[in-house]
Amino acid sequence: PVMVDPWITAQYSSDAEGSTKFGAALEMGTIDLDGRAFVVHAEDGSRVGCGILEMVAAQDYLVADMTSLGDSSATGSVTALPVAGTDMICYMGYGSGLEPNLSAFYSSTAAGPNCTATNGCGTHVHAGTSCESSETQMGHYYTGDSDPWAIVGYESTSADGTATFMDCISTGETFYEMKPFIIHADNGSRVACGLLVPGEEMGEDMDEDMPSARLYAVYQATITPIPGVDTTVSGTVVVFADTEDGTTVGY
Repeated sequence: PVMVDPWITAQYSSDAEGSTKFGAALEMGTIDLDGRAFVVHAEDGSRVGCGILEMVAAQDYLVADMTSLGDSSATGSVTALPVAGTDMICYMGYGSGLEPNLSAFYSSTAAGPNCTATNGCGTHVHAGTSCESSETQMGHYYTGDSDPWAIVGYESTSADGTATFMDCISTGETFYEMKPFIIHADNGSRVACGLLVPGEEMGEDMDEDMPSARLYAVYQATITPIPGVDTTVSGTVVVFADTEDGTTVGY
């Protein structure tokens, strides 16, 4: 059982316009999220926004089983949700067979010396249509002048080379089906790849179709002002629940 409230340190920082992108991975002790309220608090701790989490149907999110590239032994899986009405894709995934004991320089909790190479420790959607080669994988998938995938990836690896990663990225694109999702090594090389397909296509034979898969249930809520509170807060939250361990959520 979880003995300490995991939400105590789950906070956000806002910019000059009052906007924020927040996220955390928490050990809750349960993944019973359907119909639960997700609440946003103001700086003084008061409740200003709320939305009810609803489970996302399998046909509305994407999954990819990532297999090793080249002589790598890395594998992984990812669950991703293109957020309707936006150009944002949110995802949570798991990788194994990576280099052990890495700590990325961009880590939000314990910045270290690793992942400084271009694409180092990256987890990215690419613009291609196949994992067969770097030519068919192509480069990062986005529209615009600035690459939103430039510093996006796993923040650390364990002693046995496993990592969990999650993020929400605005790409300027809205269609992600059959795009390659790629995990990069510390030196930026591509070590695992899989094509994003609708969650419903994984079928009942998941163990055969997606042997590396660690899949997540997906929940979404629209945040609106709490009635009677003088605020204009609004937003969307996507929460991923680890169906394997039954206790971890990421948002």
